[in-house]
Amino acid sequence: PEIAKAIEKEANPAVKAELLAALGKIGPAAAITMPTVLKAAQDQEPLVRYSAFFALGKFGEAAKSVVPTLLKNLADDDQMLQLVSAWG
Repeated sequence: PEIAKAIEKEANPAVKAELLAALGKIGPAAAITMPTVLKAAQDQEPLVRYSAFFALGKFGEAAKSVVPTLLKNLADDDQMLQLVSAWG
């Protein structure tokens, strides 16, 4: 929860992306932060979106509602978005 609060307050996209990646590395135990991560997945900064989708993919069963979006991302023109979605 503290990382989620930091993400919501952070203005620097690179720092925000690192915080999101940390949630992904924590894995399913961090799934309680899904509302924050879902919001970050809509961020204007690509780096933030990439990290958010990486984290969502690592949340396991708790994030199964995001699977259709991850699959859709595999067909996106953005190759990095494809990659982080495939990791999920």
